[in-house]
Amino acid sequence: MKETITCAVEGEVAIIMLPESFEGNKDRKMLETAVTAFLQKKFCGVAVDFEKTQYIDSSAIGAMIMVTNKARKQELPFALCAIKKDMAEMIAPNLGILFQTFPTKAAAIEALANGEVESIAA
Repeated sequence: MKETITCAVEGEVAIIMLPESFEGNKDRKMLETAVTAFLQKKFCGVAVDFEKTQYIDSSAIGAMIMVTNKARKQELPFALCAIKKDMAEMIAPNLGILFQTFPTKAAAIEALANGEVESIAA
């Protein structure tokens, strides 16, 4: 059975939990659907949880940037969390500029809930 993107809510923070393999071509639509649903509600931010993720491709990075820009236009902050060290080193040059990152999901949720993550419109 293929793992999929799953969503949860903790307080006023929406959480997107990525699967073990996050590939933009096959997972982009699911990510867009989740973000669109979160934009319709009044959340204080979105935490994208990489805890299970072992692989991410370049089109997935593009998909993340696209949905983040859409959310930021509506002032919904994004934060990335629980990115494994080897993956962080690979994607940091691309995502580190656009996203605040946190070592754990709990840290990201706390920062988003306390308004500590900027929402800069692209």
